[in-house]
Amino acid sequence: MKLIAIRLTVAWLVLHTTCPSVYGCGLRHPSSSVVDDVASDGSICEDNDHEHRVLLPRATPKPTPCPTGGKTEVWIGFHSWKSNGYEFNQAKIWVISSDPNKHRVGTWKDFGKKDKVVVPTGYQGGNKACAKFFSIGASGNAEKNLVGEVNRKSDYDNPLNGAVIVSKDVAPATLRTKTEKAIRIMNSNFANTVLEYEVYPWESWYKDGYGWNEFSPSGCISGLLGHLFPEFKIPNSYSPLGWFKPVPKIFFVKEYKPSSTTLEAENTKVKNEVYKTQTCKGGSTELWVGRHPITVGPTLLVDHAKLWVISSDPKQHVLPGIVWKDLRRDWVPEGYKGDKNCAKFFSIGVFDLEKGIGGINIKEDYKENPLYGAKPVREGVDPASIKTSVEQANRILFQNFAKTALKHDTSFPRDKNDWAFGWNEYNSNGYIRGLLGYLGFSAYNPGGTLPGWSKPIPVQLFRTSYNSDAQVKELLNIKDNIFETSVAADPMSLTLTLDP
Repeated sequence: MKLIAIRLTVAWLVLHTTCPSVYGCGLRHPSSSVVDDVASDGSICEDNDHEHRVLLPRATPKPTPCPTGGKTEVWIGFHSWKSNGYEFNQAKIWVISSDPNKHRVGTWKDFGKKDKVVVPTGYQGGNKACAKFFSIGASGNAEKNLVGEVNRKSDYDNPLNGAVIVSKDVAPATLRTKTEKAIRIMNSNFANTVLEYEVYPWESWYKDGYGWNEFSPSGCISGLLGHLFPEFKIPNSYSPLGWFKPVPKIFFVKEYKPSSTTLEAENTKVKNEVYKTQTCKGGSTELWVGRHPITVGPTLLVDHAKLWVISSDPKQHVLPGIVWKDLRRDWVPEGYKGDKNCAKFFSIGVFDLEKGIGGINIKEDYKENPLYGAKPVREGVDPASIKTSVEQANRILFQNFAKTALKHDTSFPRDKNDWAFGWNEYNSNGYIRGLLGYLGFSAYNPGGTLPGWSKPIPVQLFRTSYNSDAQVKELLNIKDNIFETSVAADPMSLTLTLDP
């Protein structure tokens, strides 16, 4: 009995001398008259009887469930990044929803996990505390391909600066599906054609004729936004690098692959689509004549005549069967009445009449030399008609040179003279002057040193096929010269046939 009494006494002392924050409720410290109502683990003491309280576990408050419903919003913005010491703004899209049901489809990112990654001011799609988002952006890879992506890390790990709302009510699952399909097609087009990723896309590509194939990640978002939300108009003040050179909408819809066609053919189609997106003031299509210098023999420098058909009409630039070349602004002839910033052209010239080398877009005529001494021939011409007429005329002309004694003389074809020497000699300058006559235009002399300009190829040689020298001589009114001889039966006798 004594042992039991001792144990009870010790237990009573322990309970009344131990810190109440350790053992629970209603336990009074010997030095204090205050009774604790809350245990150290946060449990609440039941009733007011401090001597006989029971320690109950504290109930964990249940979070308020996020309501379903609400509208999904789409926002456009950008984040900054640095390259080589320079800071740039890169555009991106955020799709934001507070509806837990919508969060079940696809991968959504939480707000607040990264510094300043917060719900945009003005979001009205639901409870901000419940909001999640997915991002849409783009970047470039080592192969210089532009690559679009949903939930690219740097797009969701960085804040949405300059946020502008695009749409207040979308179906996020449908939008994600449409976006992923569009991005897949665009990525394929950059991987399989001449299209390239470029941080600094060439701003004056349209007037300079190069850099047309370069696009930035912001240009991807600008173009994709136009594809997904064609009614949305971005403020003019919004200008991440490359924003105002958007990837054409067609590149999110149509895939260009060199399967049944060549890579060059696909690249031409792609280029035409890029040029079609540019606003151009237009202007009539014009025919011009000019020249550029060539070297004949080791040292002789003369001029070679050629024609340029120039147009600033984007509709004509996509006409089937015509390959338009980009025209540098500094090569546009003075006096051209179209929009110089978007002028294109094709050339006409010839380099060997006997071998049939010449026609539309010979490299030396369009690529290596401007149009010196340029003179306007006619405004408002039909480029398709000119191209067809030239090709038809050349087929007949080249056949005539192949079947008869007609001869191509590079430098100085002899003019028709009383002796009829060199009656059959023509060159590229005579070709241009004769072709202008065949087309029904005046032959304005572009100046320079133009041997053969004074001896144009007769128009009839562009129109009619000839099978013998006699037929050509008759056309040219050429008579045999007085030194033509005939040998009589007696080989020692020589009869001169004089021209009557």
